[in-house]
Amino acid sequence: MICLIQARMSSKRFKGKIISKINNYELFFILYKRLLKSELISKIVFVTSNHRSNDIFCNILKKKKINYFR
Repeated sequence: MICLIQARMSSKRFKGKIISKINNYELFFILYKRLLKSELISKIVFVTSNHRSNDIFCNILKKKKINYFR
């Protein structure tokens, strides 16, 4: 099973929430690590838009070698 996670940087209430940190770990990375433990999921993909505000997020994903789709 493929797990698609919708994530974006532009939010009216909390911009950049997905890369905000808790105990030095970004929120998306905490979610990613938890999903890796699932035996049902074979692939995890973050899905975001082509908007420029998501460039930072995609660069972080690329650096950590995490799958994403724009």
